[in-house]
Amino acid sequence: MKYEAVTTCHLAGWQLYGRRMAKSFAMHWPAEIQLSVYAEGFTPDSTIVPVHRARRLPIWLEKFKARHCTDLRMNGLGGHKYNMLFDAVRFSHKVGAVIDMAERQFEEGRGGVLIWLDADTVTHSSVASGFLDRLADWPATALAWLNRVKKYPECGCVMFNLDHPATRSLITTWKTLYTEDRFLLLDHWTDCHTLEAAVSATNAPWASLSGAHAGLGHPFINGPLGSIMDHLKGDRKRLGKSTRYDLKARRLEPYWKGVRR
Repeated sequence: MKYEAVTTCHLAGWQLYGRRMAKSFAMHWPAEIQLSVYAEGFTPDSTIVPVHRARRLPIWLEKFKARHCTDLRMNGLGGHKYNMLFDAVRFSHKVGAVIDMAERQFEEGRGGVLIWLDADTVTHSSVASGFLDRLADWPATALAWLNRVKKYPECGCVMFNLDHPATRSLITTWKTLYTEDRFLLLDHWTDCHTLEAAVSATNAPWASLSGAHAGLGHPFINGPLGSIMDHLKGDRKRLGKSTRYDLKARRLEPYWKGVRR
């Protein structure tokens, strides 16, 4: 399979964690796998992200944000305190980047697997040849995500098989939730919830990236992906590393020395 990666980031995020993410990607991923960065209102360092891979978020997303940017409810502020589960505007950036990248590749007749990576991930070890191929049965799988049995999927890494016949419909359905504001019909409004709804609506076949750890809240670092990456969710961004309380699996990679249980 051919692979390509995409992420998005605002300036403050780029300075705190995005630049580190892009540098670690360039250091450890195969040279033929490119990372495109959808920069939110700034220009990434060209020495890290070549100009042709620094992209702008699509017009339909800008229209979505314009409709909802002043509505406190759409920004997670409809109650007494901030609730990220209802911050539709914040989490729409990821959706816009993935959909725009997928649509570009459809239009250009390019297939393969499009990998979404949160900008607060760090690649700590080399991505060995064949590692990505073994994560899913790609001919039969439309997407792979971090399944959680007691919670919505974690979408710090999602892999979309653009060659699967169900993926185009999945992408279109996901986009419609934003362009027609159908996300309002859902119980929660993050990208995880809207993607889960699109997968359910299209019956797109999926695979889990969680390995044997779908029962955990943080399967990213405990499952197969933890062998090459860390995901600095929430306060971990400032810490610079996941903690020993996050790590439930026995990891032998040098990066995890010092945070082993």
